[in-house]
Amino acid sequence: MPKKQDIKKRSITELVKSPGRQLETRDETLRISRPFSSVKKVRYVFEAVPGQYSFYLHDGRTLKNLNDLIKSLDTMPDDIYNFHANSSKNDFSNWVRDIIGEPELSLGLLSKDRAHAKAEIINFLRKRGSFKG
Repeated sequence: MPKKQDIKKRSITELVKSPGRQLETRDETLRISRPFSSVKKVRYVFEAVPGQYSFYLHDGRTLKNLNDLIKSLDTMPDDIYNFHANSSKNDFSNWVRDIIGEPELSLGLLSKDRAHAKAEIINFLRKRGSFKG
């Protein structure tokens, strides 16, 4: 009959056989190493959202991903930005939350002016490893 310790080691070994995990043994101590890439990448940085979920600016331009939003914030007149983001609503924040699927970034966009909104998006993407610029 196997010792209780051997049974425990065997069951832990079986648990860590899933992809992306490694088992290290040192001095009869088991350690489980997990890959560092546990941070979720942002999906719609360059990939376009499905057509029906594009963001239509008041001036007629269409945004299909976060890269489009970042670029448009550079040239967007204040009246267009204020039409979408003001004290009663923030369409950019809603789009990022509901369509892009990033509620943390969405909260960061609330009550921001145009320049700070762009900086917020870039900082968020850098933290997630999705922006290198």
